[in-house]
Amino acid sequence: MYDPCVYPASFSDTHGDGLRNIDGITANLDYLLGSAFLKAHRTIWAMIFQTINEIHRPFGTMDDVYRLIDELKRRRMNLVMDLVVVNHTSTHHSWFIDSALSKKPPNSWACLLDDTQSAWTYHSGTDEYYLSLFSLSQADINWENPRGGGVHEIARFWLEKGISGFRMDVINLISKDQKLFPDAEIVYSNKKYQPGDKYFANGARLFEYLQEIERLVFSKYDIRHPHGGRDAIP
Repeated sequence: MYDPCVYPASFSDTHGDGLRNIDGITANLDYLLGSAFLKAHRTIWAMIFQTINEIHRPFGTMDDVYRLIDELKRRRMNLVMDLVVVNHTSTHHSWFIDSALSKKPPNSWACLLDDTQSAWTYHSGTDEYYLSLFSLSQADINWENPRGGGVHEIARFWLEKGISGFRMDVINLISKDQKLFPDAEIVYSNKKYQPGDKYFANGARLFEYLQEIERLVFSKYDIRHPHGGRDAIP
């Protein structure tokens, strides 16, 4: 077991309905604790996608989360949630629905998961484009907008529930060059879209944003050290 991540949707079904759930994690804590990895780290990362204050219903309820946290603490284990929302959010979320970006794709940045596609997606409802580095259903959050503080609210909400910390997915992508949205340099002459990492990875305000969330949120709780995915922060 090289990675302590637990995916509720594929882990264990305790209700007999064919759907894996949070109770399935709780029922298997002793098994997880006995694994070679968790004997050393005693930390579980829970990949549970939800809104700010709700659990996706097929996985269970908030009471199931409370029970899981209690059982983890009884075993001196930790629960670290995946905070995917630091860089992007669902296009069904109110943050996206209420927003609007520029009128046309401002540059040649390529999508990170499919470099044959643009990192920008057209939204017919507003006749505008939004940045979607990973997927057209995942709109990048604009941290230059005061609403970026909504991430603080989400983190604070779950820490108040008793979890032990977060894996902050692709945290190094939250600061982007928004002055000119320059075209990426041509690396592949045979491709329409080019790698734009230079302009959206490890940006100028990254550490400012990290220090802010540390000062306003993390410093108020006894938590596990946050971890980020994708590229390492230099």
